[in-house]
Amino acid sequence: MSVFRFLPRLALAALAGLVAQAASAQTTSRPSHAVPETVVTATRIETPIDKLGGSVTVITREDIERRQYDNVVDVLRDVPGMSVQQTGGAGRFTSVFTRGGNSNHTLVLIDGVRVNDMSDPSNVFNFGNLTTAGIDRIEILRGPMSTVHGSDAIGGVVNIITSRGKGAPAATIAAEAGSFHTFAEQANLRGAQGRFGYNFTVGRFDTKGTSVTPRRRDTTGKGHEADGYHNTTLNGRFDAELNDTVDLTLFTRYTGANGENDATIEDPNSRDANRYLLNKLQGSADLLDGAWRPTLAISRYSVQRIDANYPDNFSTTYRYSRNTGDRDRVELQNDVVATDGMKFAVGGELQHETFASREITSTSNRPNKASSKASAGYVQGQFEKGDANLATGVRLDQHNAFGQHVTWRASPSLYVRETDTRLKSAYGRGYKAPSLYQLYARTQFFTGNPDLAPERSQGWEAGVEQGFGKTVKAGTTYFKTQTTNLIVSNSSFTSNINLGSANMHGFESFVAWDVLANVSLRLDHTYQHSEDASNGRELLRRPKHKIGLGVDWQVSDDWEVGAGLQYSGLRADIDADTSGRTYPDGYWIGRATTSYRLSPTWRAFGRMENAFNRAYEEPSGFAQPPRAIFAGLRASF
Repeated sequence: MSVFRFLPRLALAALAGLVAQAASAQTTSRPSHAVPETVVTATRIETPIDKLGGSVTVITREDIERRQYDNVVDVLRDVPGMSVQQTGGAGRFTSVFTRGGNSNHTLVLIDGVRVNDMSDPSNVFNFGNLTTAGIDRIEILRGPMSTVHGSDAIGGVVNIITSRGKGAPAATIAAEAGSFHTFAEQANLRGAQGRFGYNFTVGRFDTKGTSVTPRRRDTTGKGHEADGYHNTTLNGRFDAELNDTVDLTLFTRYTGANGENDATIEDPNSRDANRYLLNKLQGSADLLDGAWRPTLAISRYSVQRIDANYPDNFSTTYRYSRNTGDRDRVELQNDVVATDGMKFAVGGELQHETFASREITSTSNRPNKASSKASAGYVQGQFEKGDANLATGVRLDQHNAFGQHVTWRASPSLYVRETDTRLKSAYGRGYKAPSLYQLYARTQFFTGNPDLAPERSQGWEAGVEQGFGKTVKAGTTYFKTQTTNLIVSNSSFTSNINLGSANMHGFESFVAWDVLANVSLRLDHTYQHSEDASNGRELLRRPKHKIGLGVDWQVSDDWEVGAGLQYSGLRADIDADTSGRTYPDGYWIGRATTSYRLSPTWRAFGRMENAFNRAYEEPSGFAQPPRAIFAGLRASF
């Protein structure tokens, strides 16, 4: 039996022992509308969020705990402009479409490390295995961001950030149980001793799950078997101040996940296993009285994915595939304060990626292996004068397969204090390098194309946010993006070519209202139209309308209640049975949460998912779980 089954329990037991020795401390949650004072992801320079011209959503640790998110998938469902498509319940493959872009057009970072899967054919990130264990906040940017973050940031960026351990030793343990034989445990230990800080989290998630096969597709008479899932996540951050000038930080995150994988029909021995390991060592120095801060970082991200299916009564096919990849990066950034209103980030990057795979079937046993090298240099500037702000930058990327590529971005904003009005705008260019698979793969039915060029995008947005007294704020943003040189299959589906283009535009609007001192409400609406520029047909799995409604009620000092509604509108999809185009109806999904502080140490919490017990598929052919109820306890010491 794998050691990974015992590792989370041992770690939880060890942390529980340390909890008893941790100093007693009580934390105070910020109001539901609070956000961190500054954001780094948008410009590489710490900037107050209300001075950014682009669209940014920030989810804090307090938000995650109050809304009881176990995984990042559910976090992103509540974010405007993002369409989430999950092939079943917990742990199943999950794609995210940002403002109508492709699922591989969103760059995902964890503590600044690029974690898009270099072993995946299109370099897409699977959000299905990303739990919220150890996450302090999530910064989500929408629009082309390649000037700031390079390839893959053609449509947006999701940056996962962990926090530094500070203060006296403190600990948190939590456990919950619920529908589908689901059990989740998590423990965290954090603090500082002298010049050394630590923050370590271990989480475990197990569920028997539900069948991903919709009842309408049960034509075989084989019944429905639950598709279980298991996830172990370890997250650590360790900081050391070597002296008053220099500090070092080590980031590490490991995820081991496995589950059943019914791709087409019920199949109890079709399984997958995934391993992800991130390590990053970063050193920084404060020089010239803080006017110059150089930061040097080295990182490695490693992926291993295994899919296996053996013959049985459900399926006579045999398949075993193993995909691995490594991404090594060296990054140097210099933060320079020229004046109080003028800051710069100047830096460079080196990257080496490798990819290897072997797929064994009844008719094929062929390995693949490839690598690439890339480098980049950039200059980002932040200029402030009064309540006016301008962020701008330019970046040059060099790739050994397709040469050089230049992107630039500008993002001005203005705050009018007299009327409590904020005007914002942004224009940027993006690009996405072809994946190693698309460039070099050789399989029984596919041949890579080393002559592929990067995909390109250009997009702009303009918006206004208006305050009405101290209790109401509303806003709307119009966005438009065009992508060209899209990588698509050739006519025989045996390779890839640059041919496609797409147009996306729409509005993101919101109203936030503090109805009472202890009741807040937020309404979000996204309208988007995404089409293939060659024929005007809607792009798949991007609903035209998305609505989110959330209510938070602080019933008393000890008791909190929350409720949410999500609407996903009509969208185009491919029917799982006929392979023809279909247009599923929109649907509403409800959720409710509550928590009660039993003592200064203990808090009880519970939630209901899919409260209306809606039967729906996301995407076609993959059933989402029915109504579910979960409850648990959390202790903070």
